[in-house]
Formats: sequence, C-alpha cells, structure tokens
Amino acid sequence: DNAEMMAGEGGQPMKSYNDPTTLGNVASTLILQVIHQDRLDRLDDAPQRMTLLRSLVQMLLELAHASNGAYADAASSFRRSGGVGGGVVNAAAAAAGGGVTNMPVYERDFEEAFLGESQDFYRVESTSRLSHGLSSGSNGNDGGDEDGKPAAKYSAMEYVHRAQTRLEEERIRASNLDLPVSTRAALTRIVETELIERHARTLVEMEGSGFASILKVVASSPAVGGGSVGGGVASMPAGGDSSETSVVIDHERIKDLASMYNLFSRVPSSVNHLRDALSERIKIDGRALVKDQENNVAPPAAFVKGVLAMRERFHAVVTDAMKGEKKAQKRMKESFEDFLNADARAANCLAVYVDELLRVGLRGADERKVSMELDRVIVIFRYLSDKDVFEAYYKNHLAKRLLGNKSGSEEAERAMVSLLKAECGYQFTSKLEGMFNDMR
Repeated sequence: DNAEMMAGEGGQPMKSYNDPTTLGNVASTLILQVIHQDRLDRLDDAPQRMTLLRSLVQMLLELAHASNGAYADAASSFRRSGGVGGGVVNAAAAAAGGGVTNMPVYERDFEEAFLGESQDFYRVESTSRLSHGLSSGSNGNDGGDEDGKPAAKYSAMEYVHRAQTRLEEERIRASNLDLPVSTRAALTRIVETELIERHARTLVEMEGSGFASILKVVASSPAVGGGSVGGGVASMPAGGDSSETSVVIDHERIKDLASMYNLFSRVPSSVNHLRDALSERIKIDGRALVKDQENNVAPPAAFVKGVLAMRERFHAVVTDAMKGEKKAQKRMKESFEDFLNADARAANCLAVYVDELLRVGLRGADERKVSMELDRVIVIFRYLSDKDVFEAYYKNHLAKRLLGNKSGSEEAERAMVSLLKAECGYQFTSKLEGMFNDMR
C-alpha cells in the first residue's frame, strides 16, 4: 500500500508518498527529466508530455498555497484534469489530514531546482560549442553527441543563431507549461546570462567569424562604383540613395552584424563590446589613411575620399546593424574625431578636396548632385575640432579660384559657403562672403 510506511535498506523507514514533501519531489523530478530530454530533442511525443507537465506544474502551484482540506482539493482537481493518477494522486488525497500549512512546494521543490538545472545546462552547452571540448555538468549534459564525441565548435554566427533558437524554445516551453511570470523572468535572465553575457567578448573577438572580423570585411569592401556587385554587396551613399555613389556596402555581412546586435541587445551591457569593436575598427582604418597621407602614398583628395568611404560604410553599420542607436552614433563620431584631429592635416586635405570639387568635380552638375556632394563634405567638416584651420585653408583656395576664374560653378561656391554659415554662424563666413562681393 503506497499510503503505508515501508522499510528501506537497513530497516530504515522509507518516506511515504503520503508526505507532501515527497509528492513535490516526485512531481518535480518528473518535470525536470522531461524538460531535459526536450532540450536534447529526444522526446517523440513532446506535445503530449508538455500537456502532462502543465498539469503537474499547476498541481505544484496549488499545493504551494494549500492547507489541510484545500490540499486534498488540489490533488482531486489534478486527478480530474487528467493528471498522472494512481499512487501519487492518492497520496495527495491522503495528505489532506496531514496538517500541511502553506508549504511553498512549487518554489522549494521545483522552481529552485528548475532554474539551477537550466543554468547548468546552458553553461555547459554554450561553453562546449565555443571551445570544442567535452565538459560535464550536474545535469548530465556533456555538450557532446550521443556517441560521446565532442560537440563541433560553432562559428560566431552559428552560435548566435543557435542562441536565438534556444531563447525562443525556452519562451515557448514556458508558455506551454504556463509557468508563473516570475519563473519565466528568472529563466530568461539565466539563459541570457549563460548564452550571451558570459560569452559576449568571445563572440566579438572570434577570429574569422566574430563581430570584429565581420566588421573588418565590411570596412574593406572595395570602393568601386557600378551598382550591385553580387552576393548582397551593393552601392550605397550616405543619404541612402544608391543611384550615385562609388562606395560598396556589404549588406549580407551587415545582416550578420545586425543578428549579433539583436542578440546582445537582450543584455544591454554586452552591447558595449560591439561599440568598442566599432570604435577600434574606425580608429585603425583611419590611422592607416593618415599614415598613407604622411608618407605621400596618397594625395590629399584621396585621403578625404577614403574618409568619406569609411564614413558611409560605418554609417550603414550603425544605422542598419545597430538600429541607429545613439550610443553607437556617439562612439562613431568620437572615433572619427580621434584620428582626424591628430594634427592639421585633415583640415588641409579637406580644403584641397573641396577645391578640386568646386573647380572640376561639380562642373556641369545639377543641383541635386551639388547638394549631395557638399553635404558629404560637411559631414567630415563636423568632425574637425579646429574649424578655423579649415577656414584659413579654404579661404586661400577660394581666392585662387575667384581671381583665376577657375570656379566650376558660382552656385556651388555660394552653396558651400551657405552650408559653412549654417554650421558655424555668420562670423565664420563673413570674410568668405566678402570675397564674393569684392569680385563684383
């Protein structure tokens, strides 16, 4: 009889199923075993099992607040709802007179163990998938295949997609089991911590597939025009118009960056690793451009074109992959300022670039083309900390264009001055405007 005390090994009494503590343990153990098998994708009848587990969870929740007769009512209700029946349910009914008062059965016997097992499972799985190795955990998940072979190491993007799948699986499972909101929230925090926060830096730095490596590929796309290059690589200007540009944007790789950003966004502190990688990539590429200019490898106009191409690619990364978030925008701005303001070189190069643009580059261009090209110049101008240095160089080039009648378009000249005036005020451009008046 399951309701009687039975002798265990050594003549010690075995705890009866009449004991509500044993009832909670048995139900919780069953739930945990089925969930573990489901996580390993080893359940052939998962929907039916989940229905049973949902009933068990509801029973545990009712027991958590039961006392005396109400405890029996909870077990009876469980039996009517299609629960396991038999000895366990009879034990619950027999416990009605056991003097149980407000026992936290759900929290004590299930929730704590469930959250602990979940943490162990995902800690082992995530570590094994990033390190090739076999490791053991208290939940029995060794991170390897069923035949004992080590789990194959994931690339960063494979890991990201797997983590997204795992998070969705846990959400659906928690919904199917109708777990309390507090349990769901705690479970989500645990899974996010184990899958994302603990491995954020690794996922950024993984050679060949991490965020930093993908960012390097995006940043080094060839700056050649002619529209789409295939494989998701297409031309794109800063303003989003793909009809006129010589900068190639690798949109397929940006989609990968966006997937990692979306995953990391679930743990906001982890996004700092992505912003750091963005900042570092901009500084490295920018300093390389500066070095080429210092060594006379590239003329001033080529330096500015390189900066403009950089800016458009990283603008696409921040806008499309990082959802245009303000913190990423700020880091991008600070990183460009870092290498552009190392000395007066950038201000001089930008003035030379504008000089070539206004003498030759915009000759015969329509108003839309002029506006687009000058707007790109202003984007770089905003990064300069000492704008007076640029103004001095610009004024000298303007004087030569006006005196030598070498300006390609007076409308473009005046449009450039108007943009500078809008950025820095009347005093900044008063001398430039005076030069136009002197030529009348």
